[in-house]
Amino acid sequence: MAAATLIAGLGSFAPLAAAAEDTGVVFPAAVADQPRHVVPVAVGASGFLRYEQGLGHFWTPYSGPERPLNLGAEGPEADGTYGAGSDYIASFNPNAPGGGWVRLVNVAEDVTWTVPLPSGHRYVGTFGTTVVTTTQSDEGAPRAWHLFRSSPGSSAPVPDTVVTGWPADAEPAAKAVTGDDGGILAGYTAGDVTRPVWIDLATAKVRPVAPERTAPSAGTVHTATEVAEWTKDGVVRFYAKGSADASGPLAETASTELAHHEGDLLLGAVGERLIVARASGQGGSAPYRLVSVPRAGGEETELLAYGRESALPTSDGGLLVVGGTAADKLAVTRISATADGTALTALTDVTPLSSKPRALTFDHGRIASIDRMPDETNTVLSRAVSVSGPLAAGATRTRGDLGLALDHCTDSSPCKAPFTTGDGRMVINQPQGLDPSPAIVVEPDATEGRPISDEFTYFRVFGVSGRYAIGAGDLKSTGRTRTVTLDLDTGKQLATFATGYEREDVELYGDTVWAAGTGGTVTGYDARTGAAKRTITVASGCGTPENIRVTAHWLGWECWGSGWKAGIYDLDTNVNRSYGDAYAVLGDGYVVKAGDGDLVVTDVRGAQPVEKGTYRPNDFDFQEGAWAVDTATGRLAYESNRAGDLTVADLGVPASPLARIDADVPAAATAADGAISWKPRWWLSKPAGSWTLILTDNATGATVRTLTGGEARGMLAAAWDGKDDAGRLAADGSYAWTLTAKAADGSGADLEQRGELRLGGV
Repeated sequence: MAAATLIAGLGSFAPLAAAAEDTGVVFPAAVADQPRHVVPVAVGASGFLRYEQGLGHFWTPYSGPERPLNLGAEGPEADGTYGAGSDYIASFNPNAPGGGWVRLVNVAEDVTWTVPLPSGHRYVGTFGTTVVTTTQSDEGAPRAWHLFRSSPGSSAPVPDTVVTGWPADAEPAAKAVTGDDGGILAGYTAGDVTRPVWIDLATAKVRPVAPERTAPSAGTVHTATEVAEWTKDGVVRFYAKGSADASGPLAETASTELAHHEGDLLLGAVGERLIVARASGQGGSAPYRLVSVPRAGGEETELLAYGRESALPTSDGGLLVVGGTAADKLAVTRISATADGTALTALTDVTPLSSKPRALTFDHGRIASIDRMPDETNTVLSRAVSVSGPLAAGATRTRGDLGLALDHCTDSSPCKAPFTTGDGRMVINQPQGLDPSPAIVVEPDATEGRPISDEFTYFRVFGVSGRYAIGAGDLKSTGRTRTVTLDLDTGKQLATFATGYEREDVELYGDTVWAAGTGGTVTGYDARTGAAKRTITVASGCGTPENIRVTAHWLGWECWGSGWKAGIYDLDTNVNRSYGDAYAVLGDGYVVKAGDGDLVVTDVRGAQPVEKGTYRPNDFDFQEGAWAVDTATGRLAYESNRAGDLTVADLGVPASPLARIDADVPAAATAADGAISWKPRWWLSKPAGSWTLILTDNATGATVRTLTGGEARGMLAAAWDGKDDAGRLAADGSYAWTLTAKAADGSGADLEQRGELRLGGV
């Protein structure tokens, strides 16, 4: 999918990039042409609850700031599922014992209590503080409705009251239509006819609405005192709810003629006006004109040129609707009664659908993420950030699903972020819940990934670095393996490490696998051969270290012995710094701690830690926004607002000098068909801004060829065709090479690497 693909029903969208003063740079979220789906789902005396597509639920008081609410399930149901007619908001937990429980929260007074439901009951909704359920003795039997009238703070069992008075041969509906703290507007089916009813909560009695009527309904609404039904024969009839002890069908008190056209809906009644949604034929996300009509009949008045069908009555006799002056300028709007008609008050704007990063990785100036797009599909995005000169945002590329089942990535079941190798490749584990299969490798310009190895039926990656991956899986030949390294170029298994099956047991950095040993030791092993290269002692008096993390020349560790210990070991100086706080990321001389919604960056290079800055990812609906640290450049990428914008900031800790962390340098090059190809590769601790490779004839000492290159992120790759600077093939023999690379960030000494190669067969 291209960055400006047209999405059915949503219009075009395209992610762009722009600088933000003093806060780094911002990659704005992709935005659709049309506003998101927004539905008022519950209304109380002090405010209302709305559902926003892709964002969750928000409580908006009529005065004061709004706040997100975590209700467990997210959806647009306005039928009492989340409460109705009061400031009590309900959330249902179906996994609790018995039939689940309903948690009630008075958002105006911060009062909370729980109503347990008996086994076999299905939750319908909550009206005021009355929880409503249904039961069926067996499939096909009529439903019974039950009321659980709860009291705030009461510890007494909540009595179960069965609703009575359904018409003969009625099949009660499974859900409500709407309601308030006094009753429920619901329905039933008798034969081929569906009719509305009012259920009085005080008496637990069903009050049918004109059970004899057969004309199809165009909407049934209610106010504090009456129920109104518009039938498609062009008549609106009004029925009084009556006194608290009334029973039987509601009494019809008045009627008025109101022409009906296909698609028209009755939304509510405000004062002496009916609020009607007239199908406009304009399509899009707001396909109605909202008008008011005198309840006694008369000329229509247009209220909003564009509207949706969502509407809920307010406790003061008003109505909440969604509409506006244009299809892309909608708001949740309150319609109130006035002496001469109605008044409109826009309460909260409806924002466009936008993308959201679900998970991301940041490495050598490249951000790889899985994003939920405005059409609510998932796709992989690649974003580039400058590594030389001032911080700047580069291009955003839409990569599609890369052959992965990304539809399994949801807010409740998130997918893990891609692994990035530093040299432009991605390695991605298959989403959980699918048949086991190997992770995939995605080359820099590929539109689809390839299995990481043909040797495995399943392989889960723990980490990657350069040309290596580490993980565990099931070999086709012998079955389950312990932790092994794979060559990403060939897919071949390399070395095996007896460290278990968890990523916390090992850390792969460059050409070294760091694994915990006994007695507080950590050993670095060759990633290709498994041979031990170096062992350090990070702590005495503890067992096996865990949570091993390595960046540049820093190694972080934790262990349990005589209490919990943690520290950061400098692999260059062999100085072990105690660091007692838990942290999420080890950077190049700093750590990033995550807690209470904040990301705190602390410099750990000196004798005492120094806090450098605090960042706060967006946390709408209690979901922490995605974030990632580029330990190679010392930058942070984080979702900075609920619109889904991604901000990149410098963390302000100077990086270590440029270093080589792995190399693949052939020792010889042989002519074939008159051509020579020598292709060395060096993997770097941070990006290089430029490089020079000089080849010298060992026999004469003369410089044969000078190769140069520009920016190199993660991997520096050169190629020599065996020719001198004049274009002539060099003679057989021994040659020395010298690589000099300058850091892209301009800090630290140049990197120098030297070696020899033999040229033959010229």
